Amino acid sequence: EAAFSYSAHYLDDARDISDALGKHGEWIWAHPRLRRSFEAFADLIILDKFTHFYGDTGGIYNRGLTLKPSLLEEAIRHSSSPKIARYLRQAYDVHGRHRSSSIEDAFSTSEHDRVETDSPVVAEHELASTLAPVKGVAIMRTGRGEGRAALYFDYGYAHAAHSHADRLNINLFAHDREFLPEMGYPEYMDSVQPTPGGWTTHTASHITVEVNEKRQLEGVFGDLHGFVHGEWIKYVDASCEDAYVHADVSLYRRSLALIDIPGGAYLVDLFRVRGGEKHDYLFHGPPVDVTLGNIELADPWRGTLAGEDIEFGVKPDSVLPYHVDNKGYQYLFDVRQGTVDGPYHAAWNLPDGVTFYANFVPAEGEQFYETSGYPRPSSKKPPAMPFLVRRTKPVDPGDLSLFASVLSYSKDTSQIIEAKMLALSPDSDSDAYALLIRHRYGEDVMMSCLTPSGRAKTADGRFELHGQFGAHSTREGAPPRMMLVGG
Repeated sequence: EAAFSYSAHYLDDARDISDALGKHGEWIWAHPRLRRSFEAFADLIILDKFTHFYGDTGGIYNRGLTLKPSLLEEAIRHSSSPKIARYLRQAYDVHGRHRSSSIEDAFSTSEHDRVETDSPVVAEHELASTLAPVKGVAIMRTGRGEGRAALYFDYGYAHAAHSHADRLNINLFAHDREFLPEMGYPEYMDSVQPTPGGWTTHTASHITVEVNEKRQLEGVFGDLHGFVHGEWIKYVDASCEDAYVHADVSLYRRSLALIDIPGGAYLVDLFRVRGGEKHDYLFHGPPVDVTLGNIELADPWRGTLAGEDIEFGVKPDSVLPYHVDNKGYQYLFDVRQGTVDGPYHAAWNLPDGVTFYANFVPAEGEQFYETSGYPRPSSKKPPAMPFLVRRTKPVDPGDLSLFASVLSYSKDTSQIIEAKMLALSPDSDSDAYALLIRHRYGEDVMMSCLTPSGRAKTADGRFELHGQFGAHSTREGAPPRMMLVGG
């Protein structure tokens, strides 16, 4: 099973079989793989209260963990795992207690080794970053207390059951919320209906790149190229060219860096695509209105992003909902094209005063579209929300599209003052990139190549990278820091 929610059914089944076998079923709970399965779900928890809605799970509002307290209480009676104990505490906080029981009761009735519930291991809430290589998931965590933040990154799991066409999709968590929500579970179970394949499971409703207006292939593995839980930068890099083998893609890769700043973090996102005739970087924030800066929008088109003559929700009868030729763009309407002239930005102002920001550094020849779409197109509830599209059309099949973005959040003014590309010298790798980020606490330079043997040098000669990823950071009143990955 691809979806976390459906994967959890196997744990319920294991409990039910053990109960049915009575004393002859104790071996099921004693099996180390069952304990490790519970611990694997514990490793997926973000900010003590979220599990990313991966695959056919949940909806636009993320309000819960995957495993419920009743199942975790059974697990803790048969295990001394501090991870499961921590998960049960978190599940009580999110879901409440399903009966008059407590975690102390669960431990006191166990016939097995007990865990001291006040031990630092159980009480500790700060997890390191998580890598689940079989599932193709990375969760990068940073910060403590109210300054915690986490990046979720899906780079590929070779199973299509209850999956979405969403390779290299991301989500960002901070300030007790998620900023890049999933549309969630399909509205219909019937595979011939237009909505499931046409939207909620489609590439178009995720934060990734759609190539040639085609849906990704599902159930394909990606490749991990880097995973580093550094002191002040968390870095992950992965590719999944198989998602677009039907579009002659030779490079489909995302490099991400979560960088600490006082009170939180910000995210650098570099998405490279080579192959195909059209590359669309798809983006949406929270389900509220968006404010755009440094970009002028034309009047809305008729029709949808799929074409001015294509109405909302309508696809060709000859194309099945889950087929790769289903664009998914028939669910995006009120299309307004923008004129791109240098870096531009977007802001989502939330009711409690938190603002989510996206700074976009345009690729050469980039086009921009602001559109609207419903999280649930059939019911049209919740109301329509903004969906943004950054588009490039390579002249030659071998041309590289590189979409650079900086994502941040704040309860005050924007943390990011400026984000811009730095020109590189002619002897730099053709796929290398350098980005300068100025923020309220200093400035950071990020340099990125594709391999540990990569080479990049800024045109002014100030910065040079021999490796896959490098960072140079200055903070007010502190000496500069540097980081090198794969070099």
